[in-house]
Amino acid sequence: GLYGHLEQALTDIGYHNPQSPKLLMRRLRQLYGRARPDRAELNILRGILAATQRAARAGEGGE
Repeated sequence: GLYGHLEQALTDIGYHNPQSPKLLMRRLRQLYGRARPDRAELNILRGILAATQRAARAGEGGE
């Protein structure tokens, strides 16, 4: 789902440490819950996450 994808993307780019408490993910869930995005908006977010992950992977090979 979106939250799993978001958490993985944040981990991939070094923003979120999966060993740390889950405060960040709880706050992001609250934020998205208040926003109540529709399916098209969620698809946009998922596309952004996928592109971010691809860029992070491409950067790993170049450094």
